[in-house]
Amino acid sequence: MTTLLLVRHATNDWVGERLAGWTPGVHLNAAGQQQAHELAERLAHIPIKAIYSSPLERALETAAPLADRLRLPVEQDPDLGEVYYGQWTGMPLKAMRETDLWPLLMIAQPGALS
Repeated sequence: MTTLLLVRHATNDWVGERLAGWTPGVHLNAAGQQQAHELAERLAHIPIKAIYSSPLERALETAAPLADRLRLPVEQDPDLGEVYYGQWTGMPLKAMRETDLWPLLMIAQPGALS
């Protein structure tokens, strides 16, 4: 039997403020780096055989401490990336909440951006 662990990227300065989506150059902040190291500590005892990540910097930075600890490469797969939000990418969440389409996004992804 195969066990699949899904891990979302650790925190960055855009969380709760802007919709990062596929924006390049969004890196983990200090708290996110700490989260990534704590994740590696918690998962170190699990017999993980492969690590896959989206090519987004924040995702790769989250995977790196675990990969280093387990001496595994991080396989990048663009199909593991964020949702494509089009013109909403990079927008402040405050402005998005004021649009007529916001409730539709919340139905599609409950709790994702609230």
